[in-house]
Amino acid sequence: MARNKRGGIEYRYERSGAPKLEDGSLSGRAAPFNKQAMIGKKPWGFREQISSGAFSKSIKDGDIVLLDNHDSARPISRQSAGTLKLAETKGGLDWDAVPANTTYANDVRENAAAGNYGGCSFGFEVVRDSWHYND
Repeated sequence: MARNKRGGIEYRYERSGAPKLEDGSLSGRAAPFNKQAMIGKKPWGFREQISSGAFSKSIKDGDIVLLDNHDSARPISRQSAGTLKLAETKGGLDWDAVPANTTYANDVRENAAAGNYGGCSFGFEVVRDSWHYND
């Protein structure tokens, strides 16, 4: 998982979560649970792990949007529109989307079908975390 931060929002990239296309719909895994990822480089980096349940409040209360490369001007699907379904499974945060019929969403479909996406990423703000220091 790679780390990036803009403002108060952090971004993570998961290589194993590349979107899949089936019958015009997209699906993928945005975040794995209970899998350690190295953020940054030694000796100053740290390991990060997302606990199961980390997204439950956002799924319940929020209006999550699937964006093309985190670009808010390019929404692919949206929870409140009923075109984005999110589920916390045993393995992680999974999503299913029915993309809008826009030129950029069609480009996303084509790129997913061609295997051009190497993974999936998500943006978040940390509400609660804990740190454990060791060797």
